Amino acid sequence: MDEIGGYWLRRRIAEMPSSELYEAERKSSGGRVIVELLRDDLCRAEAARGSLGDLEERLHAFEHPNLARCIERLEADGKLGLAFEAPAGPSLRTALVDAGRLPWEVASSVVARVARGLGEAHGRVPSLLHLDLRPERVLLGRDGTVRLYGLGLAALADVLGKGAPRGLDMLRYMSPEQIDGTNVDARADLYGLGLLLYELLAGHSPFQSSSIRTLVSMQCSEAPVPLADHVRGSLPQGVTALLFQLLEKEPGKRPQTSRELFERLEAFLPGDASAALGRWIDAADARTGKGAELARREERRQDSEQVAEPRPQAPRSEDAAREEASRATPGPTDAKEPAAAAGATPVAKAKSAERELSVRQALLLVIGLTVLAALAAYISRAACSGVPGEPSTTEYLAPPSKPLGTVSPHE
Repeated sequence: MDEIGGYWLRRRIAEMPSSELYEAERKSSGGRVIVELLRDDLCRAEAARGSLGDLEERLHAFEHPNLARCIERLEADGKLGLAFEAPAGPSLRTALVDAGRLPWEVASSVVARVARGLGEAHGRVPSLLHLDLRPERVLLGRDGTVRLYGLGLAALADVLGKGAPRGLDMLRYMSPEQIDGTNVDARADLYGLGLLLYELLAGHSPFQSSSIRTLVSMQCSEAPVPLADHVRGSLPQGVTALLFQLLEKEPGKRPQTSRELFERLEAFLPGDASAALGRWIDAADARTGKGAELARREERRQDSEQVAEPRPQAPRSEDAAREEASRATPGPTDAKEPAAAAGATPVAKAKSAERELSVRQALLLVIGLTVLAALAAYISRAACSGVPGEPSTTEYLAPPSKPLGTVSPHE
């Protein structure tokens, strides 16, 4: 599928446990959006259409600078999804992959703004949880904007999936209470913010394993891996302490609200943190956005070639076909291959004609000289034989009946 509703799907950003994320473009205006399409099995669930419609209505109520605006619900060819506005800039995942890890000021600024957006969603009645806070779901703008999207989708997928098995990628961003399935509230998102902050600072998740059983054990009972010395050395001690408090297994030991987290992180940031974040995002987009833009242009070019119908071509004369072939494929010169002049340009044709005329003139000259030589030989022979007048052809061709100068004895 390369389109849905009023959008061209330009590039798949990520394959999530319950959905696929696409960078898309409005057909009408060319504006950039993010499209999230639910997994096929979730789309087939009986309650999928109604549940996604309810979520769309709730998302439309949000007008917050740190939450991406939901544009509309999408449905086509059995697929269901949502479209979100996207600022001009990279995703947090793209920037993280490019940088390896983020400076602590940038990482803390990003997480503080995500927490502020979550505070808006958590404050609604009933509260709307995210439960899948990963770098792919955070969009960065070149003006320093940070916007979160995907609120409510993880919970929706959990209901529609009816206990579907959880993979490693899903477990890596889940809180212990989500894994246990008990007492899940806004503090689960605080744990998710701890996972996000750790990954931005260290360049990797705090819990890593290729075994689902081991990863579950890590998330539910083991302390996170300490930060590397070169990371910890640059961090204010208060930020380090706040990070590991967010990753407490018991919800009561974490910061209790997103607003509290926002205020505590802001206290560590310098006064120009917003401007510094904007400069960092702009530099990251300059490094990562060029290749993405070139890819989008190439996709648009290919799309236009597929849509464009082939134009009917008028029948071509034989001379025109030969002329086109001679332009496309260089061949021998006209001097070596006179026949190639048939497909040459008008100037070449004129030169070829001049050469042909010269050859004809030379042949006529040779023929004329040959005739003159034969005539001269005839006149010379006639003068030597003493026969007056112009002999007949027979006389000229026939040998003499007797040697010249011989006298018969009877004469």
